[in-house]
Amino acid sequence: YMTFMSKEPSLNTMAMPPGLKWVPKMTVMDMSYAEQFRNAYVGDAYERMFLNAALGDQSLFVSANELVEMWRIFTPLLRQIDEQKPDVSIYPFGMVPEGWAEWAKARGAAPKATWQEFLALHSDQVEELRKVFVELDVEGKGRLEGPEILELAKRFYDGREPTLKQIAAIMDRIDSGGSGSVTWDEFVKAAGVISSAFRTPIEPKIGWRQ
Repeated sequence: YMTFMSKEPSLNTMAMPPGLKWVPKMTVMDMSYAEQFRNAYVGDAYERMFLNAALGDQSLFVSANELVEMWRIFTPLLRQIDEQKPDVSIYPFGMVPEGWAEWAKARGAAPKATWQEFLALHSDQVEELRKVFVELDVEGKGRLEGPEILELAKRFYDGREPTLKQIAAIMDRIDSGGSGSVTWDEFVKAAGVISSAFRTPIEPKIGWRQ
């Protein structure tokens, strides 16, 4: 419930102190256990895990059957990695490793680039971008408006319906003129920005083989 004090309002709720006793205490919603329960002992992660195991609560860890099945699947892979010691493929964030598409196709999979990957890979190919823009520009006005912007936004969410907030966030980045529409120049510029973000060089981390 809401409590209005002399200085500022606060929202109170009932919370359980750490431990095994069922003794709820009235606390403020922005509470921290360290502040509200100063004398209580808070067990570490393993202590809480052992307690949950003793109580039969498996919500925070896998069962024995799940663990056995997991090792059945991953043990051969881990052994192969240890024996063959394959090189680590370093690639830009958001992209896939070089040769991955060919590897997937050879095994019956048909990987499809995401919208961001498409823009990153074709940002310097004007004709490819023009085809997409013309496809979206249903009314042929040379700019994207209304439902056309919705279709553009859907591309960023793999065809799913974005929220108004998500559409606004996309427009904030693309609609540099603030007109509420997306021109061809703004479309090309946005593709270049996305391409730059995807192609940012990354530094190998310690322990990675090059």
